[in-house]
Amino acid sequence: MIGKIVSVKDLLVYVKLNINVYEMDNMIGKNVVFANRYVGEIENMSDSLIEVSLVGEIVNKTFIPDNLSIPPFNSECRLITKEEIDMMYSVQDTSNKISIGKSYIYNDYQVYLSINPFFANHFAIFGNSGSGKSYFVTKLLQGVFYDARKLPYNSNIFLFDAYGEYQTAFSQINRVNPNLNYRVFTTNLEDNRYEKLFIPFWFLSVDDICLLLNVDDSRQIPIIEKALKLVSIFAKDESEVIKTKNEIFKAYSVLDKEEWDTISDNIN
Repeated sequence: MIGKIVSVKDLLVYVKLNINVYEMDNMIGKNVVFANRYVGEIENMSDSLIEVSLVGEIVNKTFIPDNLSIPPFNSECRLITKEEIDMMYSVQDTSNKISIGKSYIYNDYQVYLSINPFFANHFAIFGNSGSGKSYFVTKLLQGVFYDARKLPYNSNIFLFDAYGEYQTAFSQINRVNPNLNYRVFTTNLEDNRYEKLFIPFWFLSVDDICLLLNVDDSRQIPIIEKALKLVSIFAKDESEVIKTKNEIFKAYSVLDKEEWDTISDNIN
C-alpha cells in the first residue's frame, strides 16, 4: 500500500502517501489500483500527496475502460500488478487483437488493441506534422487487412487517400489476403491501375457546383440555380421535351433578359 484516499473531486482522486517517494522511481504516468478494482493513472505528485485520474475498472478479471465509478473514501491505494497490466493492455487473448506499439511507461510493454470494440466506436488520431499519424494509420489497417481472422465484425472501412500516402502500403492486399473484399477508386484520370471515380452530376448541390466553377460573386448563384433546374429538360430526348427545348431556344433569341427570366420561372 502506498497510501489512502483523502479527497475526491470529479474524477480526480487525491491520495496521502505513506511512503518515501524519493526512494522510488518517477511515478508520473504509472497506474494504481483502489480496493482491488478501480484503476487510475498518476497525474501529479508531491512528497506527500498524489493526484490520480480514474481510467477504468477491473471486473471479473477484465479491464473495462471509462467505466468510471468512484472508489470508496479512505480506500487503500497500491501500484498495479503485472497481471492487471496484462488486463489493461489486452494480452490475455490476442486472437482478435492487433499490436499497436509498445508502452513507454512499462519498459516497452507490448500494447494490443481489441478490433471489434475499437472500430465500433468513434476515435481520432492527433499529432503535429511529421509526428507519425499516417504511419500509425498504415500499421493499424495493415494489421487488420493482412489477417483475415482480425477483420472487424460488420464494419465498412473507407480510406480517403488525398495525397497518395497509403497507395504503396496497401498495394499487396489481394496477394496477402485474398479473402478480403475491397475496391480501389482514383480521381487521377491518368492512372490506369485503378477504377476511376465518377460522381453523377445530379449528386452535386448548388454549393458543390459553385465550388467547382470557382464562383466568386453571389450574383452568379441564381444563374447556376436556374441552369441546374433546366438540366432535367435538356438531358431528355422525348418528343415533348425536344419541343419544349426548341421553344426555349426560340424564345431566348427574341426576348430580352426580363422576359426570358419569366419564361424560365414558369417552366420551373
